[in-house]
Amino acid sequence: MTSAAETTRHSATASAHTSRADAGSVAARCLDVLVVEDYPDAAESLAELLTIWGHRPSIVTTGGDAILRSDAVAPDVVLLDLMLPDMHGCDVVRHIRTQVAPRRPLIMVLTACLRDDERRRSYEAGVDLHLVKPVDPVVLRTVLQRFSQLIRD
Repeated sequence: MTSAAETTRHSATASAHTSRADAGSVAARCLDVLVVEDYPDAAESLAELLTIWGHRPSIVTTGGDAILRSDAVAPDVVLLDLMLPDMHGCDVVRHIRTQVAPRRPLIMVLTACLRDDERRRSYEAGVDLHLVKPVDPVVLRTVLQRFSQLIRD
């Protein structure tokens, strides 16, 4: 039997390979993407997919590390799990939103379950977009391409 992480990894990799043919169809710039995920298989699969698409991912597994990394790197995009071992993802978002950076990063929450009160709380903290796990690679890639076009200039 295949685990959920393996299924996600296989479908993400397959989607990435089939998407390589149309990689030039949308001019995009390489994005610095901070992946904040406490489940190692999910984080590594997502980082592999981002690398295949030409982005520069970095992985952290706690909210504290996410804050330190975002202060040091000023990522273009943050892909964030809300339920982290040391703090709630909304606390990470609030910190990132208070930092002065060359530009405001796109913050996307990746979650398996999102209640209306959690969605509202995360939007109030400064989240831009919510995606439900397992994330559809086509949707994620489309969002990243469109965002990279917006900040390209």
